[in-house]
Amino acid sequence: PRAHETNGLLRSLDRLHKSIARKSLPEEMRWLTRTRLCWQRKEAGKPRPIKMGEFLRSSYAKRATRKHIASIRQSLRKAHQWGIGVPGACEAMSHWRVTVEQLAFDGTLPPLVAADLDLANMFGNCEWDSIRSAINAEMREIKAWTEWHHKEAAITVLPSGEEFENNRGAEQGDALGSLQACLVLANHRPEWSTSTETTPAACDQWYIDDCQVFTPPKDFDAWLKALDNDLAKFGASRGTITQENAKSTCRLLCLPERRAEFAGWDTPYVRETTKVLATEDTASALGAPIGVTAAISCTMRASVAKAAAARHAIQSISHSPTALVLTRLCADVAKVQYNLRLNGDRIDHALVDEHDQSLRDSLACIIGGSIHDNAWLQATLGVRAGGLGLRNACSLSLPAFLASRISARPHVREMAKHLEFCKSGARKLIMKAYDQLTDEALAALVTWRQ
Repeated sequence: PRAHETNGLLRSLDRLHKSIARKSLPEEMRWLTRTRLCWQRKEAGKPRPIKMGEFLRSSYAKRATRKHIASIRQSLRKAHQWGIGVPGACEAMSHWRVTVEQLAFDGTLPPLVAADLDLANMFGNCEWDSIRSAINAEMREIKAWTEWHHKEAAITVLPSGEEFENNRGAEQGDALGSLQACLVLANHRPEWSTSTETTPAACDQWYIDDCQVFTPPKDFDAWLKALDNDLAKFGASRGTITQENAKSTCRLLCLPERRAEFAGWDTPYVRETTKVLATEDTASALGAPIGVTAAISCTMRASVAKAAAARHAIQSISHSPTALVLTRLCADVAKVQYNLRLNGDRIDHALVDEHDQSLRDSLACIIGGSIHDNAWLQATLGVRAGGLGLRNACSLSLPAFLASRISARPHVREMAKHLEFCKSGARKLIMKAYDQLTDEALAALVTWRQ
């Protein structure tokens, strides 16, 4: 489009955004609240419903969020909410979790219960009055739009073409959906986080509607009941084992010889609402295994297989330049990057070599000939350095891990501060162990480069 046409579009969008902010949209614009629903496949369990809103509505939501992201981040961090506006929060929570669990296992920290709490369809069940109350308390900048949107039931179009009305939910997939869900949880968090005789202290960290919590074994039942009672006030729940919709897990962390001291920590209520794992069982959070080397290898093996399948599909493209670009941008080390950044110091070298060999074979297939060692080395260089930019996992596993640890450290330090309730000086112990592992990985990288 020409410059004056682009400027005209931007001016029109600006006028629309101002009308939304002033709550002056005519009723004829209510089609903006319509959403389309699709199903997103999950690796395990039922598909996830995702709602997609209109472009004009999304443009306003993204602009408003970007404009106020600093205040949003500050407000949510006070509520231990890391899911909005915090780059690298997933990695920071995983590094923090691994460090705390190891210290509890070896007795440096007192015995703890570690729980991964997952709310059942939080986005779809969250009640509108709770969303409006949270918006009014924490982000009045989008109050006008929220009130206009909630004035009437919204229409959702199903994949079949059928339509239905609904007057609840934060709409997972909408540009404001995650923010609305986070603000509701942040607005209610004081109800279950304040330490009283009936609600003991706990260290809970949230990523949208996924929670990781540490609490003393004797307090876990009471804290869990306080949480569930308050979740019910705005329509959320964690489900139950009986109804087969409970995805939360928990396990006891302590020295083996002390486990008998805490018999009964897994009360009937805990077992009804949360899957109780054995201490030695593998736990996972935010798509990553926690600590156990065998589980790390299993996750990496699955990622390597998926990457190989993607490259095999790309090879079917009859246009070699296109296949090469897609392989470089979509099917190189990026497919296993999350694994490397979280566990690059412990991943089995055989799996790393398998990934790199698959990438090398894929390149050979695309260019139609074998690749000798020097040619492969050049291919892994950056484009500006005369290579193809095909990054391999072998040379990046430790650098990726170190980069993640260093960037996550300020967040881990803040999370560690929240564990002071269980032991005075817990933050120093956690950060000492955290820095020690980082230093060991750095020493291993220096040795490898030599």
